[in-house]
Formats: sequence, structure tokens, C-alpha cells
Amino acid sequence: MQTITRRVLIAMGCSSFATSVLAVDRPQVDGGGGWFSGLFGSDNISCNNAGVPVSPVAERIAQPGDFTKAAACEMTEDSFEGPYFMCVDHTGKDITGGRDGAPLTVALKVQDASCKPLPNATVDIWACDGRGHYSGYTASPDLEATTGNHVTPQTDERFCRGVFATDADGIAEFDTIYPGYYAGRAIHIHFKLHIDDKAYITNQALMPEDINARILQMPPYNEPRGTTRITNAQEAGGDFAIFDIVERKGQLLATLTLTVEI
Repeated sequence: MQTITRRVLIAMGCSSFATSVLAVDRPQVDGGGGWFSGLFGSDNISCNNAGVPVSPVAERIAQPGDFTKAAACEMTEDSFEGPYFMCVDHTGKDITGGRDGAPLTVALKVQDASCKPLPNATVDIWACDGRGHYSGYTASPDLEATTGNHVTPQTDERFCRGVFATDADGIAEFDTIYPGYYAGRAIHIHFKLHIDDKAYITNQALMPEDINARILQMPPYNEPRGTTRITNAQEAGGDFAIFDIVERKGQLLATLTLTVEI
């Protein structure tokens, strides 16, 4: 893993892009697919993915070689969805929605059981902003969630949420901000993988602790909070993957491979 220079940390200290996006969501469907029942709830939603565009290769900074660390064709497990998923409509590659934070590009590669890239798989990602807030919801990030099951969205804001179909290399890429933390959870990003309108995998991956330590020294991550951050070692939700992160083109690139058996 590359060392993040002081110059890059300063450059990442205050990033604000487009204004917050208002809600026009994809319909939910009875698609079947992944279903996980456990400590943190049992809801796994499928979405109508008609019209979801392909992740633009011309704008991509991740390369197929960035995903070579993945265990050879090891299936990605299904897990809990959590309260805050929604079938958000496509809003472009930049999903920051005007939130402040360290710029982060997230690239997920989808492959089949033989490690062959899967084009046209639909990938959703969602995460909290730098202060621990999820778009569409009013819950305080300093109080633990009262349910692990799906909660109906309460506002029209849509930030730090995105959807793309994978390109010919099986890659979907998003420009966002490094997520913050909220009560009871380590720093993470959620993802959902559909084939057509069927959700096959819903899960999440943690952020590396060495990167967390650097990011949390900067605003807005270092603002006073009413809760204590949970580390990866303290995470009680499951045996989650951890993103691989490198520095590229002056910002952070997080990569993860999803392997699915169709």
C-alpha cells in the first residue's frame, strides 16, 4: 500500500462537489435473490434496473490489474442490508451530493465463479457522509440504530449513493467521499449486486485502519462527536472484507472484487 503524502492529505481536507440530489428512485421489485437473516435484520431488497447506464470506461481510473489481490474465485458472501438502502436512480459517477470530505474513488469488479469478468451486472453502493449521516434519513449518527431492518426513506436527499452497470471488464466505479463513522459500526461502505432485477449479493466492506487514522485527523471527520468510533477489530457485525486502497491521480482509490455464482 502506498504512503499518503501530507500534500495529498491537505488536498483532500475539504472537498465539495455538486449540490445534494433530490430523490427519483428506481422501483423495488419482487426479484428474489439474496436473503440474509441475522442479528442486524433480514431485509434484502431487489430493484428494477431497467435503464441503469454502464460505468464509463473513459472516466475510469481503476485498471483490471488493481484487482489481482482477490482470493482466486472465492465466492462473495451475502450479508445483512441494514436500514438505509434504497433503489436510488442513476445520478452520474460523482455521487458526493455536495458533502464535504476526502475524495475517494470506489471501484468494484464483478466476476463469475471462474474469475471471468461479468459485464452488465448492476452495482449499488451507499455509505454515510463524513459526519455519519445517511442521505434520506434523519437518524442521529451518534445514537445506535433502533432496528436492523429496512426503514422507509424520510427525506428527498440522495448523497453518497450510486448505481452503475459494470463495463466490459466487470468494473463499476464511483467518485464519492471517504465515509465517516456512526454509533456502533466500524467505517464501511455497503454494496448490492444485481443480475438483471435479482439481487444476488448484499454486503459491505470495511476501510483499512491505517487510512482511517489519517483521514480522521481532518475535517469534517475530526469534529466533536457524541459517540466513540468502533474500530475494525471491534466490529461485531460479521467477517467483512476490507477495501484495498492506493493513491492515484492525487486521491484515494478503493477496490474490491465481488465473485458471484449465477
